[in-house]
Amino acid sequence: AGAAGERPHTEPSGDLETVLADIVGSVLGAGRVSVEGDFFALGGDSVLATKVIAQIRQWLDTSEPTVTDLFAARTVRELAVRLAKRQSAPGRIELAAGIYREVAAMSLAQLAES
Repeated sequence: AGAAGERPHTEPSGDLETVLADIVGSVLGAGRVSVEGDFFALGGDSVLATKVIAQIRQWLDTSEPTVTDLFAARTVRELAVRLAKRQSAPGRIELAAGIYREVAAMSLAQLAES
């Protein structure tokens, strides 16, 4: 059996997993990562974990995630579950992820019209 980071690629399901996978992949310079890939086996460390959490807070307009969450969860899927369970307003973080994805997909012209 391979290392935890070498599992078969698993695509994200839902907006939250998609945004988290985009963030982790961007910070690691790896493009889209598997939601089952271990952050640390994929090359992550404590400095990169801090960058991931800062980006999650910014993109999803939340102060809830901490570096400890990423250390405990280790994968995008587990981090999504952890964040969804702990949020103060149920469904808010998934909604924020959906809005972020809609805005990210818009062209500059569409944004100017909004």
